[in-house]
Amino acid sequence: MRHGLKRIALILVAAGAMLAGTTGAATAATITPSIPTSSPGPLHNAGSGLCLGIAGNHNAGQWGCTGHSDQTWHAGQTNADGYSQLINGNGQCLGVAGANIYDGAQLVGTTCLGTAHPDQYWAADPYGGPTATNS
Repeated sequence: MRHGLKRIALILVAAGAMLAGTTGAATAATITPSIPTSSPGPLHNAGSGLCLGIAGNHNAGQWGCTGHSDQTWHAGQTNADGYSQLINGNGQCLGVAGANIYDGAQLVGTTCLGTAHPDQYWAADPYGGPTATNS
């Protein structure tokens, strides 16, 4: 089910979302182009060095890296296509508001709902570099 969902790739490619092993500004020495599987870590924006987090209104955005639980991410359940949930330290899955399939859709932190909700599944992009795409 990849039809129409490339907009998420564009959102995160533009943001340059990457996993880094430490908080603070991203550097070439600390960037790991993959989704964390065992220990939570921040997702840094390659251009700004800011971290992906979830605000109190559940909207995703980028802010200075604080190490707070809304900015620590790890892989959760994996679907049959190999895409994984991204879950923050507050137990929220990164998803697309209303399962919107159009460019510019708002990303949100929400209850993890399983494989019936493909808007909550992500993968590192092997073609465009260390970025994330939605299934």
